[in-house]
Amino acid sequence: MSEAPPEQLPPSPLEYASAGGPTPVLDVRYRPAATFLITVTLLAAVADGALGLLYVDRLGLAGGLLIGTAAVVMFVIFRYVSTARPAFGRAAVATGMATAVAFVAHVLVESGYDEQRRQILKNAVGPVVVVHVESDRGARLATWELCRYGSAAAAFLLLVLTCYLVVRYLNVVRASKARA
Repeated sequence: MSEAPPEQLPPSPLEYASAGGPTPVLDVRYRPAATFLITVTLLAAVADGALGLLYVDRLGLAGGLLIGTAAVVMFVIFRYVSTARPAFGRAAVATGMATAVAFVAHVLVESGYDEQRRQILKNAVGPVVVVHVESDRGARLATWELCRYGSAAAAFLLLVLTCYLVVRYLNVVRASKARA
């Protein structure tokens, strides 16, 4: 029983370690700035998702969106970006959708934060309002404010990562057409 030789496909420009393949698109897979961007975006999204999970009772729909965004970002980075052959096109599309969801979550968190501030200021007696964090209203305000900063950071970093992935996808497509 002899097996037929497998079809020889031309090597991809994403093959970084193949001896007989073409030279890679870049000398290294990710430069330090890109690695930093991917890592910080992952950490921000996961931290934001953890906040959403911890405070889902106070955040409601915004908390669910934060959790979903974190799950999508983890999937994209571990499945499409950090593999032997990155799928920049798929990663860019999925990250773009996660960015849109993150911005919607941020708008919801921002509106919840404003509503909580209005509730506190509605009962103000004088020009100075003191809200203790130990109180229920203070704890809710602190939760909304923490999630407000976290969701803004995650949404911005996701936008930057999406732009980076689109540029990398276009570079790979351009390199593939040049080799063809």
